[in-house]
Amino acid sequence: MRRLGGSVEEQVAALIHDVSHTALSHFVDVVYEKDGEDYHEDIFEQLVLASDIPAILERHNINVQNVIDMTDRSPILEQPLPSLCADRIDYTLRDAYTYFSTHKREVVRFVDSLAQSDEGVLYITTIKQAEWFVELFYEEVIEFFLHPTNIYVNQALKPVLLEAMDAGAILKDDWLLTDKFFLKSCGAMNLPGGVLIES
Repeated sequence: MRRLGGSVEEQVAALIHDVSHTALSHFVDVVYEKDGEDYHEDIFEQLVLASDIPAILERHNINVQNVIDMTDRSPILEQPLPSLCADRIDYTLRDAYTYFSTHKREVVRFVDSLAQSDEGVLYITTIKQAEWFVELFYEEVIEFFLHPTNIYVNQALKPVLLEAMDAGAILKDDWLLTDKFFLKSCGAMNLPGGVLIES
């Protein structure tokens, strides 16, 4: 965000915009049947305002409400597909580096190819880098988001988690825990196919 000319408020918004992601990432969207995968956005403002973030920002003379509103106002931070935005670039490059053995110099080369129009729209300055990112994003979608194993596991776990929630074994606030503590709060559960999750 800084390298693309984002304001301090935009940089802070980018830094905190994922704080409301729940345990097991977007699995909560499967459980609550949120087609837009936006459960974390629904709870973002409430969660931020109930945290230490407002006091931290106030110490630095940054208005927390301006930062919260920036998610909708910043043309750099969030854009619907297929437009580029800092969020989509961030998770694609981070996953490529972490899981797909993409070298850091490739990431730096791509970031160096980014520019912003006068209207604030992000674009890639070379065809070669644009093609590289499209291939990377395609791999992300196919190997992660739409991978058959991922889809199967989501659908197999959904009824188990719903049953646990109905029984009170999982509370709504448990989704705000880390993966480790969320699974621990579930206790040991027998899953379809004889799979066992142990705390």
